[in-house]
Amino acid sequence: MNEIRTLKNQKEIEMAYKLCNTVFFKCESFFERRYPHVFNECNIDNLFGAFYNGQLVSFIATYPTKIDFLNLTLNTRMLGAVCTYKDFQGNGFSTSILNYIEKELSNKTDLLVISGDGKNYLKFGAMIVGQIYEVHVPKEKLNVTQLEYKIIEHIEELEVEKYYNAYELKTLPKFFRTLDETKKMIQGHLEPLNNEHNYVIHDLNYQSFSCIRIGFEGDIKIAYVIESVGNLKLIVDMIEDFAVKNDCEKLFYRTTEIVKKHQDYTFSTPITGTMKVINPNLKLSALDIFGDLNKRGHYPCIRVDDLNFL
Repeated sequence: MNEIRTLKNQKEIEMAYKLCNTVFFKCESFFERRYPHVFNECNIDNLFGAFYNGQLVSFIATYPTKIDFLNLTLNTRMLGAVCTYKDFQGNGFSTSILNYIEKELSNKTDLLVISGDGKNYLKFGAMIVGQIYEVHVPKEKLNVTQLEYKIIEHIEELEVEKYYNAYELKTLPKFFRTLDETKKMIQGHLEPLNNEHNYVIHDLNYQSFSCIRIGFEGDIKIAYVIESVGNLKLIVDMIEDFAVKNDCEKLFYRTTEIVKKHQDYTFSTPITGTMKVINPNLKLSALDIFGDLNKRGHYPCIRVDDLNFL
């Protein structure tokens, strides 16, 4: 017997942990530690699964938020951890969950933002918005700059309220977050999982912050910018300096045109992904909202020599 519904209890959340960690080849506690604000009973009504004979075989996590976009506030659902056990793949389980989510949420949600660019998302009617920039890390800048900034590796070292205040100042576009949500998001980011090293860096005046992940692609050391908030020039200088001093060969940065147009003070969160407007009364598409439709049907990494394109 097949059933699609929200999860009901902690036992089913633990079934979702096992499924996600198995499919994505993560360490045993990866998802609960990386996304503590998503994988908990307070958010259980936003966790969806497909059950086969009582077994959770396919899963999608969602998290409700709002995006402040110029004069428009969008009720938004972030979707991620989309996965199905290998033996059950190819049977349309994840597509069925997506359709169920749209039906359940269309009367109270404007926009779905899906992590990833799978073909099933395009068939679902979503558009891929934004670009990923692959930046060559300029080794010649090593130890040339005298830039001073603080490097945070543990949540206890970070003055979260100052991050939150910078985030709240005048960033566009912006997720609505509480101080507690901000702390949990950063706490999850800083978890040292799967041989990754995660940091928050900020200037000494607490005006600009970046969340950065250091990992490997084969033998190549790479820096991934998760999100940044603050003065754009200062952010760029800190990111490049940090990547150089950590001996990274590449740096990946995600953004959209709407973020690039607000260069004096920016919040470059990954408001990129596969997006679908599901509110029938909102006569806009993801392209109308973010102004940067990725027409190739997947994320092409645009290779650049530095971050001057920002």
